[in-house]
Amino acid sequence: FALDGFDVDNHFKGPGDHATMERHCVRDRAAYEALFANARPDQRLGESSPLYLYSTHAAERIYHYVPHVRLIALLRQPTARAHANFRQYRIAGIEPILRFEQALAAEEARRAQRWGPWPFWSYRAVGNYAEQLQRYYALFDREQIMVCLYDELRDDAVAMLQRIYAFIGVDSQFVPDTSVRHNVGSRPRARFLHRLMTQSNPLKTTIKRVIPDRPRIWLRVLLSRLNEERLALDPALGSQLTREYTPGIRRLQGLIERDLTSWFDVHA
Repeated sequence: FALDGFDVDNHFKGPGDHATMERHCVRDRAAYEALFANARPDQRLGESSPLYLYSTHAAERIYHYVPHVRLIALLRQPTARAHANFRQYRIAGIEPILRFEQALAAEEARRAQRWGPWPFWSYRAVGNYAEQLQRYYALFDREQIMVCLYDELRDDAVAMLQRIYAFIGVDSQFVPDTSVRHNVGSRPRARFLHRLMTQSNPLKTTIKRVIPDRPRIWLRVLLSRLNEERLALDPALGSQLTREYTPGIRRLQGLIERDLTSWFDVHA
């Protein structure tokens, strides 16, 4: 819905943009519908994408194809989210700038050079949630939109997921396994070990063959945590960025009718 009809060839000029898009994104209706070809009649069909909220035309495309859809937005305090995106790109090896403040300063130039535009090269602009959500509220009934907060996911993931289950009409009593954390923002201490765990190689292939899935996942998580070093957010920069976001946070509070007082703290 973000890439359908979009001028892809004249965008996505940033490091890794095209490779990421080709590997993870679906760009036409036939390929999209094929994702659900094996679904049973009693199942709910759904997908998630970090592209849809920031995209200026995804809301209209979604409304055109599936006007009765139920939509779920997961929002994080925008300063924390921007810094987490930066860390993720540094860990992935595609963000060439070493310091967060320098990456923020490069944002306008990167847009002019047509990096992205989605999802996260515009670290600062992606945090303007009220403006982005308003596109959906203008098209869909409020009953079709559920806004969840990262704080809820962090503090009680099961409770949040069970509310989502009720919202989409499946068993709200189901208890999912939330023991494994994904996309933890950190920098590898030992880059060799990081590459060994994340890139294809003979040892990784052999381990997959001899160790069952669940023990292998726990081993990977353990090694990752041993191999991490936090990329800390400078408190002064965090406070400055949160002050910039404050008017938008206030607008968002009114739009979604939620108390976001904790978001005025950079560490929320």
